Amino acid sequence: AERERWICFCSGVEHTLEVTAQLQAAGLECKAVLGDTPKAERDAAIEGFSQGKLRVLVNNNILTTGFNMPQIDLVALLRPTLSAGLYLQMVGRGARIAEGKTNCLVLDYGGNIRRHGLLDSLQVKSPAETHMVGGHAPVKECEQCGALNASRRIECMACGSRFLLLADRLDSSTAALLSGQAQQFRVKDVQYMRWAKADRLPTMRVSYICVGAWGDEQVYYEWICIEHRGSDPKQKFALSKARQWWKARGGNELPATVDAALGAVQSLQQPSIVKVVSGQFAQITPLNFADPPIEGHTRPGRVAGAKNSRLRRSQRPCQSDKQQ
Repeated sequence: AERERWICFCSGVEHTLEVTAQLQAAGLECKAVLGDTPKAERDAAIEGFSQGKLRVLVNNNILTTGFNMPQIDLVALLRPTLSAGLYLQMVGRGARIAEGKTNCLVLDYGGNIRRHGLLDSLQVKSPAETHMVGGHAPVKECEQCGALNASRRIECMACGSRFLLLADRLDSSTAALLSGQAQQFRVKDVQYMRWAKADRLPTMRVSYICVGAWGDEQVYYEWICIEHRGSDPKQKFALSKARQWWKARGGNELPATVDAALGAVQSLQQPSIVKVVSGQFAQITPLNFADPPIEGHTRPGRVAGAKNSRLRRSQRPCQSDKQQ
């Protein structure tokens, strides 16, 4: 359906004016609202927006709070922010209920969804917590040589490779905005390990190292309950799911123990694309599998504990690292 009320958040005065000019050139009824916009002109723009005479309002940190227009059904985040509170305020402009409005489209060109996470599990941090992690200045890892650099650097101090900047990323994020929304990811690697906690049966944890919408690595987990073989209905259900999981990947009979399964996983088919439904525990569904392994060979799915199988620190999990 065609969107009726758009609000765009920009990163500065020049950016706001440029976006406004581009939208007007595209034939959209659009006005810019800036800090130095005269009150009468600002009020007229907001009134025109309310009445539907204007379709788009473009602003720079002016309409984030104290502006209530329930009819807004498109929010364009054309700027990044390290503030979870500001991110919530901007998206919140489109979260209000209005007659005839069924949803709001959020276009995130600033990587904010990826940076801050799902709206319904958002934790707003203080400014000090936002800029400092564990008391140390934030760093980023060079994809070419692995060296750690200050987050503000444009080029790697070790090899000179240029970091991919926000200006290089012209596409809108496809990350989920709320829990329960499905996303598709390309699977870069699959890793397996034995997972055991005190007073609980061991399980096999499967780690899917996926490529996110912005080329970043995201890790999702699921736990396969291979040794849940008791008479309890919950254990029966868990074992049934484990057998389905094993069979879906081309396996024959499910091994009796986690250790036996870890010895056989390299003969299984590995998903190349998965659908992930976000939540406390990710629901992972394979959509496509890589070609089956040639007889007598194994594929590169790795068992944790083997050489070079540990995740780099930068590959932080997107889901809580807990056993189901």
